[in-house]
Amino acid sequence: MKTLLAILLCLPLTAATAWAKTVVLEPGQSYTSGETNIVCMPGNGSAAPISRTECQYWDNFNKQCLYQRKIITYGRAECVEECQHWDDFNHECRFATTCVFYAGQRRFVRTVCDEFDTFNATCVRTRQELIDTHR
Repeated sequence: MKTLLAILLCLPLTAATAWAKTVVLEPGQSYTSGETNIVCMPGNGSAAPISRTECQYWDNFNKQCLYQRKIITYGRAECVEECQHWDDFNHECRFATTCVFYAGQRRFVRTVCDEFDTFNATCVRTRQELIDTHR
């Protein structure tokens, strides 16, 4: 019996017969036709960043998290979406950094506040940082 492994992408399979079939496989599933067995294996071609959260601002009195930061990791690179300007009086974030991942370039672009107006509690000017994944 022949076994074919679809590693990068599991695409519909069309049999070359008068009555063609389309078979859609999920990672881990297999399909057998005659002496051919097709197995859909998850591949590394569609690798995506991993994200996790942790509490950035904790309320000790009420025992609750007021604001969570998000840490996004791809390869050896890390990009953090966090509150850059926190209002202690109102317990709210006035400006949070953002991360965008560009898979084709394997890089993050992180937007931070370069100039913050404390009187109006707004970011006046932002700056973008390039974070390379070194892969």
